[in-house]
Amino acid sequence: MSWRALLKGDPVPWLLERSDPAVRAQTLRSLLDKGPRDPELRDAQQRAMNTPPISTIRWPGANLWGPKYEATHWTNLLLVEYGVDPGDPRVRRAARYVLEELSRPGRGGMDWVFNKDHGASCLIGSVVRYVAMAGYGNDERLEPLVQRLVRDSKNFDAACWINGEQPCAWGYARLIWGLASSHIRSSAAAIRRTRCRAISGGSSRSHSFTKPTSCSSSARSMRPGPSTTTARSRRSAGSSRDRTNAGVGAAGRRTRLACPREWTRASG
Repeated sequence: MSWRALLKGDPVPWLLERSDPAVRAQTLRSLLDKGPRDPELRDAQQRAMNTPPISTIRWPGANLWGPKYEATHWTNLLLVEYGVDPGDPRVRRAARYVLEELSRPGRGGMDWVFNKDHGASCLIGSVVRYVAMAGYGNDERLEPLVQRLVRDSKNFDAACWINGEQPCAWGYARLIWGLASSHIRSSAAAIRRTRCRAISGGSSRSHSFTKPTSCSSSARSMRPGPSTTTARSRRSAGSSRDRTNAGVGAAGRRTRLACPREWTRASG
């Protein structure tokens, strides 16, 4: 039985409305399985790149990490969630900027993540995803991040210091999301094993996955961002962001649960 038959109404015609080309493109790609050469998908993707919000985003931002939801990491994350065209020169330029910043002292304000030997798999998985998608999956500067995700899965089950060193479900989800990019060619065998480990329920560690312990208090103080915006917009029936949440962004609600207070700070 089709998933559409289980619903009280078919949302696909709504999601395919031409008034929101980004949502239309995502629907064609993710729900109707249209390939990159499909003329409808190509048309929607082209129009989406020249229509707000994609057309209004600054690529790259003023900094890598902060301020939150304005800096390059956050705008890149928003763009990949919207299904931006990976071949667009702006996308590639923003990905190069991330790689360059991570290679410099201070790592673009993200030393507080990379000075630790594990954890923050959700953040690193997201970086791997959008950098690889932009065509830099084989860049040697990305390899340490790929290896860290593999190690976090094998040795720690995506445990994170922010989560009291307990395995984190959201961290594991983004870890796999990053490694699932078809643009990564290095460490193929290790990545395949990591995917299988995720499907089978993690490593041999006897832990169950939990959400971050500090997420409830931090969610109340968060500003809208690449996923929280779509989640909050459910209150506005008929809006384009509401369609994004209904058709694509079910992950938005989970993202709000997985953003601890420490991650809301603005770093230079």
